[in-house]
Amino acid sequence: TSGAYERELNAENRDGTQGQLARSYAALMRQMWFGPSSVVSPREFKLVLGRHAPQFLGYSQHDSHELCNFVVDALHEDVNRVRKKPYVENFEASGEPDGTIAKQVLQRHRQREDSQVSDLVQGLFKSQVICPVCEKVSITMDPYKSISLPLGAAGMRVVHATLRRADGSMRRLSLSLERSGTIEALLSEAADQVGLPRGRLVACEVFEHKVHKFFTPSHELERLYNGDFIFLYDVGEDVDFCAPSAAG
Repeated sequence: TSGAYERELNAENRDGTQGQLARSYAALMRQMWFGPSSVVSPREFKLVLGRHAPQFLGYSQHDSHELCNFVVDALHEDVNRVRKKPYVENFEASGEPDGTIAKQVLQRHRQREDSQVSDLVQGLFKSQVICPVCEKVSITMDPYKSISLPLGAAGMRVVHATLRRADGSMRRLSLSLERSGTIEALLSEAADQVGLPRGRLVACEVFEHKVHKFFTPSHELERLYNGDFIFLYDVGEDVDFCAPSAAG
């Protein structure tokens, strides 16, 4: 936001956006942090982004990690201190300590990629391969600016539901369930969490403060959306519930 980045703009770098994205991003940051309004529309930044990455044109849904990767890489190239990238051979480790390998890899990498962005958001992936025949150990380190990590166990999802007990009290539940499961699994998990018999619970969707739909135990969880309001009712006694798909 101070404008210091202007001194390192690399408008001739064909791998960047000729400084356009960096200037637009800086303007957006100034608006957000020092502008007079509490609400900022990133319209100009989005236009510049779409000009250099057409996949982000329009208002369709996009992968946020892909967007972040593009923006970080483009900002790095726009302020890359290296004007002409030389050919640099990879470092071949031969038993050196990890610290020495990392130093050598970074020194070579910065001969081509050197910016304020890489100063802040860059690390090294270490990989080790052992030959099963000669037992030679090969260690490599590769620079990265971002990594993707799983947010939960594969094949699992969290369903939020509100339990209304027979006495009228209510409790919010977070249920970790298999994506391929059914309402039966949801009811069983909820019953275990609150210490109620499974047979006393029925599930429904509430829409505009009314019961919109009752779920049968065989209803698939994949057909539930994250924005659905799921309510579980404690009916006070075991029931063998087989409900219609919608309220009458």
